[in-house]
Amino acid sequence: MLLLGHGFLQNTFAQLPKNLKFETYTMKNGLGNTMVRSITQDSYGFIWAGTNNGVCRFDGNKFINYSNTGDSNSIRNNIVETVKADSFGRVWIGNDGGLCYYNYPTNNFIYISIGGKEIKWVFSMAMDKKNYLWYYSNLGFCRTDTRTMRSEIVPGTLPFQGLCIIFIDRFDVACAGICKNDSFIYIKTANKKISNNTLFKIPACWEDHYYDTEGDTWLTNSSGFNTGLKKIDITTGKLTTFFPGSQEPNNPANNFSGVWKYPLLTGDSILWCNTAKELFLFNHKTNEFIASFKNRPGQETSLPSEALGIHFIDRDNNLWIGGGSGLIKMNPNNQEIVSYPVTEIIQKKIPALIRKIVPHKKEAGVYWLITFGAGIIKYNFTTEKIIKQYKFREGDINPDDMWNFDALYDKDGKLWVAGGIGLSYYNDKKDKFSNITFLPADNDNSILKIAEGNHNDLWLATAQGLWTYNKLTRNFKYTDGLNKNITAVTHENKAEVFFLKFLKNGRLAAGTKRGLNIIDTLTGSCEYIERSENHGITASKNYIWGIDADTENNLWIASNGGYIWKYNTIDKTFTDFDFHNGLTTPSCRDIFVDTLGNTWASSRDGVFKLSKGSNRFTHFTTEDGLYRIDQGQGRWSIIDNKIYAGYDG
Repeated sequence: MLLLGHGFLQNTFAQLPKNLKFETYTMKNGLGNTMVRSITQDSYGFIWAGTNNGVCRFDGNKFINYSNTGDSNSIRNNIVETVKADSFGRVWIGNDGGLCYYNYPTNNFIYISIGGKEIKWVFSMAMDKKNYLWYYSNLGFCRTDTRTMRSEIVPGTLPFQGLCIIFIDRFDVACAGICKNDSFIYIKTANKKISNNTLFKIPACWEDHYYDTEGDTWLTNSSGFNTGLKKIDITTGKLTTFFPGSQEPNNPANNFSGVWKYPLLTGDSILWCNTAKELFLFNHKTNEFIASFKNRPGQETSLPSEALGIHFIDRDNNLWIGGGSGLIKMNPNNQEIVSYPVTEIIQKKIPALIRKIVPHKKEAGVYWLITFGAGIIKYNFTTEKIIKQYKFREGDINPDDMWNFDALYDKDGKLWVAGGIGLSYYNDKKDKFSNITFLPADNDNSILKIAEGNHNDLWLATAQGLWTYNKLTRNFKYTDGLNKNITAVTHENKAEVFFLKFLKNGRLAAGTKRGLNIIDTLTGSCEYIERSENHGITASKNYIWGIDADTENNLWIASNGGYIWKYNTIDKTFTDFDFHNGLTTPSCRDIFVDTLGNTWASSRDGVFKLSKGSNRFTHFTTEDGLYRIDQGQGRWSIIDNKIYAGYDG
């Protein structure tokens, strides 16, 4: 297995990657206002920032700003206090104007009410794992089921209205911390109602919190007497305060406004916390501040601002910091190749390829290994032991039952597997997989790739074309229109779909043996993109094995026999990369664009990397740390901006 990724920090600052860089986006870059109050990332990958002049959407290249325009389709108040994305493509916005969400299909903002009662203000929101949006408003503690869009007021009486922060604890229970009259009130919900209130006295009101896995709540406040970083033991009510500098009252060095963890860089023992001018690392195991970042003019890796505020970590593990000087981004890039031998994972007498690696949703350090030839394996990377091997039929091994190609967790937390006998899902309570076929049993039900849409649907790449499965109606539907302008020699050559990739605009890119298709999943319309060449050639630019997208409207294509090519979806132009650009083989299988804009590709002759802005690929082989030169049979899994590559076992 290949791991391309970042360096990790265990306990010491010295182990942080040396090339950490901060970059700032301001109004000069198109940001609507430099006062950033809240940050989130939607299901399409866009970064949203709530500012003092509306809400801004960022695609990595440019900003689109939304503000009050005086009509009912815009936000009511330009000072946006909180933004939160759900799993269904919506972005929720709360401020002193109510609660609304951005609707992509209509490109407008829709305000909601509860039982005919107007929501006048919302200043804090949190999303639990069941897709419930929790928020505190003039109506009290409320929640909205973002799947059904049903909203309700949580029964129970709040002690008073004041500064409130909503958060989800380690048991997926919604909680609220309310601050008023120098008191911190901890509110917990149970069985859809407020279950208990716990009162703690603190020296001043607080601005941010972090609820850790050990049951402690960490608070920050940037004003008041003896601010500092505070820890409250929810069970005993004990309050402990920590200071990076002297403990004198109102010392600016102690005025913290944010606290969080950054597991990718610093593991579970380090808290990140910030004042207006400095970013600190605090070891909560040893209770000491170990390092900090400051604004140092002229130093490339220093903080570019002295007005730090809220924070957000996106799906690619970029750290975003808001505040009074714009939007700050830190990409923890420290790319390296690390090899792990995995031939012992599967019994050698069973020929198998690892086609997909999926982190377990509930068990830390445990992964699902989706194999081609050995069923599905539940494996503990920490102990390096197999927990269980799942086969659909015991006894005589039917090859179709053991061949699996892809897997994903859907937005409801259910594991789906694409395999040789169709679509399968994991029943957590029964600890078993169940199978669903989309064609009669005597047909080829192989599913090669699976992707989740935004309408309770799964999109399936199969040897029999592109299909969808509706999780509510449990019906399969064939998608017509792929490769519609060509006449293939055989039905399979025309229909077989190898790869699926949802793009940021909600459209679906599908790679086939005969070219690239881009499908509008709302209207069903399909745009067919074909490279000009002899249709009789099966190994060509049109034989697509992998697809990824960058932030500049380009699709990157890995082909079987046609090297790598790039398609710009705006100006409809193509750029080809071949042996002149450092590629040593015409057939590439997987392709991935990382958060820095570098393009990675796998092949039977190792791994290739094209740095952003470059025109020549770097070639990685076993001499650079690869476990094996042949990357052609396993498929890549992208987890936290790392590439996991499975080999044959």
